[in-house]
Amino acid sequence: MNDLSADTPIFLHFLNRELRETENVTFSDEQIYTFLVVALLMTNEYIYIGDAIVWECYNVFPKSINLLREMEKLGLACFVGTDTEVNSFLAKRRRLYSHDKRRYPIYFIDNMVEYLWGRHHKKIYHDTTAILARKLFDIVNGFEEKWQGYVFSNRDKDTIAKRLEYRRKNNIAVTYSLFKYARITEQSKLNLRRNIIVNYNQRYLDALNGKLMTGISGLQYYDLPQDSGMFYDYNLHLKLFNKMGIINNKEYFNDKTKYKIFELRSAENKIYQAILLEIKRIACGLQDVEDHIHDSVYFLEKNLVNVDLCTGLKLNEKLFALCKFSNMLCNANRYFKEGYEKMSNTNRKILVLAASPLEYKVLRKVVKEEGIDFEDKPLRKNEDFSYAECYSTLQSKLFLARTDMGALNASTTINQLVEELQTNYVIMGGICAGMRPDKQHIGDVIIATQIHDYDLSKRTQEQRISRGNTFTPNRYLYDKFLLESYENEIVVDSGLFISSNTLANSYDYVKQVLSEYPDAKGYEMEGTGLMYACQLFMDKWILVKSICDWGYDKTDSDQEMAAKNSYSFILNTIKERIG
Repeated sequence: MNDLSADTPIFLHFLNRELRETENVTFSDEQIYTFLVVALLMTNEYIYIGDAIVWECYNVFPKSINLLREMEKLGLACFVGTDTEVNSFLAKRRRLYSHDKRRYPIYFIDNMVEYLWGRHHKKIYHDTTAILARKLFDIVNGFEEKWQGYVFSNRDKDTIAKRLEYRRKNNIAVTYSLFKYARITEQSKLNLRRNIIVNYNQRYLDALNGKLMTGISGLQYYDLPQDSGMFYDYNLHLKLFNKMGIINNKEYFNDKTKYKIFELRSAENKIYQAILLEIKRIACGLQDVEDHIHDSVYFLEKNLVNVDLCTGLKLNEKLFALCKFSNMLCNANRYFKEGYEKMSNTNRKILVLAASPLEYKVLRKVVKEEGIDFEDKPLRKNEDFSYAECYSTLQSKLFLARTDMGALNASTTINQLVEELQTNYVIMGGICAGMRPDKQHIGDVIIATQIHDYDLSKRTQEQRISRGNTFTPNRYLYDKFLLESYENEIVVDSGLFISSNTLANSYDYVKQVLSEYPDAKGYEMEGTGLMYACQLFMDKWILVKSICDWGYDKTDSDQEMAAKNSYSFILNTIKERIG
């Protein structure tokens, strides 16, 4: 199991109509409502869904979507898509579904426009329809001989290819409707539908480093790729929330009290965060029980019967009762105790990175000035790589390391460091080029909201077409840095970073990059390696760099000052916000 954390956003896959119809499951509005609440309560992050799904679910689950809208207004939920304006979103949907208005009537009702369009949109790059089409082309062209163990016949592949060509010519969406009347076997139809849904889910999971809520009856097929055991299990969380009187307490669902359930999820509610952490520890213990004797559900329910986890309405009383319950489970089963203690003994480990020798020199100097001592050590598996282990009063274990410049060096070094040190958070600091000399200043710090891999592209006679991925840093880390920026004397901005192995020292080159990505705030060389390495190990990561030049007419005069601004800001944030 990877990335077991309460700081992970939850993707609401169960709202997808295509998924429910494929698995032939039906949920009531009340059930969906409960799914939403449990999903929100099982994470310290946000819950999210594609903006189109919100529209398509409104007529089916009005109560649930109204709840989701309330969550979205408070920043507890996000609607995600390639469009940031409702008019462009609607125009695209009306074009894609003009052939199927009966199935998608909501897009053709003008008075729903303002009501369903959210406030907290997260933009993701690259069209979902194009991604799904490309995945199906992989099957057609033999790049995937098997899909989830199923082999499509050559006849099926030919039929799929013809329907994809029809889609391309008519510019319509990739949904099962496209293949509904295709002449392929029933088993192939089922696996085709599942292929579309799994890749649709994965597209949104990858975009925001999210997880699915697992264990929902009828949808377990989609749990398998995640391999997260009981960590995000719906039934476990529901049982414990019910037993603690959180979800079945009507007070939390009374509209007049402004959804008191939201107060539990406020960033300031440290007691609830401790409750959630304890539930995650219980999940780890139960997974060890399941791995050894395959009886974790019975074990939990047997021990829950005579336990009172709702000793009072105060959260600290619930936390105390839950901890006592955990201790009882540890005494009842040695496998549970082993799993529970694995997580209980896991200290938070933070790796702070530099690329160039100058950056690493400045990082070490800043750490020393903060009163933190460190010791240089080689990696056990590869003594060519080294790191500095810090000794401080921080709750987190802090490590420092240098990667060398460029994405490949960064990725190679980070892979080895993360594998050996078993880090939780990876923070890349240092220097970068600014993209807006009219609005930015030398020495300003930029927090990455997204990083785009600029090098992966296609060249035609007329233009350059991007093929690179765009990833979003961890929301928990981003929020911590953003909060610290409000109280810092250094000017701090946030936005999109362009990452490339090309060292920019050309006005024309910078102008070309800006023409493709006008929202870009910074340009640097290691971010791509950072995001790919951390995606592999599912570590939480973020990029925080300071402007030393503008990507042309470069000098070295401001590099040390910029590096100091970056690392001072990073160290202050770790000390004041992360611990």
